Amino acid sequence: MYNKQREPFVALEVYLKPTGKVSPKFEYQASSKTMLKDTSTGKKYTTFQFANWLNEKHVVEKIRQGYVLKLGSVDLESDRMDKYAHSNIQRKFCWYFVKDNYKTKSIDGMKPIAQAMPQYAAVAMTQAQPSAPDNAVPVTMQDHKKMPVVNEDSEPLDDEIPF
Repeated sequence: MYNKQREPFVALEVYLKPTGKVSPKFEYQASSKTMLKDTSTGKKYTTFQFANWLNEKHVVEKIRQGYVLKLGSVDLESDRMDKYAHSNIQRKFCWYFVKDNYKTKSIDGMKPIAQAMPQYAAVAMTQAQPSAPDNAVPVTMQDHKKMPVVNEDSEPLDDEIPF
């Protein structure tokens, strides 16, 4: 049946304030001193501590489960009016995790390469078989010196090609 229990939403979020300007200028902004809040633990991080958040235990666990990090934003209506921008709209900027289904998808019903290709199986080493006949003897330096020398005066090794 349907599993109603959902996993906790793990994200790092920050609220951007309106500037009162219109595009192409920045409509929303936040200072580098603005704290980003972890939605699951409530702990706050500066923008320079983003790597520390990625190394947190609950974030590393999400990554091991196959989740990928995405970036998103949403405009929210606030109860308070911003005195500088004369607007009650805020933008929520959020790093969040979603399940990565890319690894499990197959294209046109084909198997992934890891399943389609034969895998290497380790085989125990066996004794090498001799390749020389039983009456073979090794060549020595004396045998090498007894061999006839081939030079330009002797018979050519290649046949002449008639044209």
